[in-house]
Amino acid sequence: MRQYFVIALFLLPLMAWAQDNGLNPIYSLEIQDATYEVQAKKKVTAGQVLSTIANAAAGVSTDTHHEDKVSAMNDVIKSAFKYVRRLHPVDALMDGENGYLVTGHINNLTTTSKTEVHTSKDSKGKEIKKTTVRYDAVAEISLTLKEVLSGSVTTQNFRCTAYSDGPTATAEKAIAAAVNGMKGKIASYYNAKFPTRANIVERGAEKKDKQKELYIDVGSTVRTYEGQHFYIYVVGTVAGRETKKEVGRVKVSEVLGEDISLCKVQKGGKDIKAALDEGKQVVAISAD
Repeated sequence: MRQYFVIALFLLPLMAWAQDNGLNPIYSLEIQDATYEVQAKKKVTAGQVLSTIANAAAGVSTDTHHEDKVSAMNDVIKSAFKYVRRLHPVDALMDGENGYLVTGHINNLTTTSKTEVHTSKDSKGKEIKKTTVRYDAVAEISLTLKEVLSGSVTTQNFRCTAYSDGPTATAEKAIAAAVNGMKGKIASYYNAKFPTRANIVERGAEKKDKQKELYIDVGSTVRTYEGQHFYIYVVGTVAGRETKKEVGRVKVSEVLGEDISLCKVQKGGKDIKAALDEGKQVVAISAD
């Protein structure tokens, strides 16, 4: 006989508006273009002149600013939020809607080049010199997320570096790679900030004293996907405060519907089974 378990979850703060998805509400998100300003040149000191000369001798150029990449950075920001499962980008929030607003400032879009001379000898002992150029790029942004009705604000900085070297190296390739690398960083951060939470609605396969499978009550509605990982926690209370202890990790093996997925236990099968057998409160929270 199959055994069914309805497991308690952490309660999320109630919002005035959100698409109804149980404990995983999806909020509208308005994204405004991030701003960018190249800092005005300051008076050059004698020390800076000496530093520039030393860098030139070492083959290192001064920073090159890439204002032309501002549009690309804004495109990457907007694209990144399309992969955040509980935030839904819209052109503009409706009046009275308790969604979120994202504003940002691009702090850095620069490349630095370094020229290196490599010396070797051919089969006849003749010295051969080969010059190579490497371009190092840095992209940095600060994103501010504001909950419209409450006015609650959080700001997070993101930094991505990249380089281009070899015979076809260019500053353009380096800065483009740094900008594009922001997408995954932004999506990962906000997916963690707005995690998917799930109840365990049914046990799956077991083997001796270990849990091998679990069914959780999230699916396509909150964009659960095959291969997604969830941490499994045992919930307790200490001095009126909620505690959680990680006891395992599972991986979604199949999305079976809008609100159900099958997971394979990857870690902690023995502890998960013991917690369920003892009737403890257990929760599943997305890890990615």
